[in-house]
Amino acid sequence: MDVEPSAVPASVRGVAMVSPIEHAPARRRPDWLVPVISAWVTVRLLVLLAYVGVRIAATNSGDGELPYQLTRKLLSWDGGWYRFISQIGYDEISEEGIRFFPAFPLMARAISPLFGGSDTAAVIVIANVAACGALIAMYRLVRFETGDHRAATWSVWAFALFPAGFVASWAYAEPMMLWLSLAAMLALRRQRYVSSAVLMFFAGLTRPLGSLLAFAALVELWRCRGDLDIKRWPAALGTLLAAPLGSAVYVLWASAHFDNWLIPLTIQNELRGDPNLPPQRLIEGIGELFNDPLGDGIHVMFLVIFCTLAVLVARWLPASYTAITIATLVIALGAENLNSFERYGYNAFPLAIAAGLALCRYPRIRLPALGAAATLIVALPAAAWWGSYVP
Repeated sequence: MDVEPSAVPASVRGVAMVSPIEHAPARRRPDWLVPVISAWVTVRLLVLLAYVGVRIAATNSGDGELPYQLTRKLLSWDGGWYRFISQIGYDEISEEGIRFFPAFPLMARAISPLFGGSDTAAVIVIANVAACGALIAMYRLVRFETGDHRAATWSVWAFALFPAGFVASWAYAEPMMLWLSLAAMLALRRQRYVSSAVLMFFAGLTRPLGSLLAFAALVELWRCRGDLDIKRWPAALGTLLAAPLGSAVYVLWASAHFDNWLIPLTIQNELRGDPNLPPQRLIEGIGELFNDPLGDGIHVMFLVIFCTLAVLVARWLPASYTAITIATLVIALGAENLNSFERYGYNAFPLAIAAGLALCRYPRIRLPALGAAATLIVALPAAAWWGSYVP
């Protein structure tokens, strides 16, 4: 039906009468969506392939009995400890479990009612959601540093396919700690000190390695020391203290609660062996490369890769990234037992950034590097489920 001109307000005469929906701008999907989701799904499919392969091999073996760790599925190794802590707390577990920091299992306990009270479901869901969040944070951090979508995309893939990246699909605390750490690093580089301090505190409360973010904060504060307004210094200093404070809160609580000074750290030291100087441990590891290539020798091969990536971190990234990388590798090498060394390298997230930048800059290495990484993402969890590798 036609509308009489007199019935239309004068202020809108001559204006095309169309639906507001037609003028609404189309929502643009986030740049991180495709690389993050595709990398996240790919890793879980590879881990599933590892599980199926080990199960078939074990079923067809002599006695057909499944390895114990395989029966634990996504709760294998440390994952079972986190589930127990979430379920029954620290008082009811053996002393060995006190070394696991509380943020991850406490969050699982808090959300377990959403899954019918299942702590198993809670720890697995938190780990896998946090793994996705860590990939998003990785993309945003590299995009901030480089302004390059391609560099950020390759860094996401390098991070997802990192040698120990399969633990991000298990009930481990690494995904949560890395999500907090990457987000804290992004806030720190943007000089959003309050946000960075809060994130660092919870990273330190999730895993003791989270406290090493203090080294990155120290370098960043030194870099900005002449430009920072005096009113912002309290918040800036908070980033320097927050991560160690997060770890200290649990260590001091456990020390008082169990009447055993520094018990979470002393238990960890008992399992990792006597402290060693990193150069001494490196020399010993070179000998193990020939004498025990499938034992500690395999860790030395990864050490060579990580040291190469650390050089690239120093060349391509700001000094704060180098600081946290060196601190993490020194801690990893400072023990007699190199078990879980690859997981320490995974926690040194700048190594994955350097790997991603290398993939972006040198196309010729992409196929062999990604092929090797995908093979390891299948082989390492398979060996862990078989019981021959400690993740």
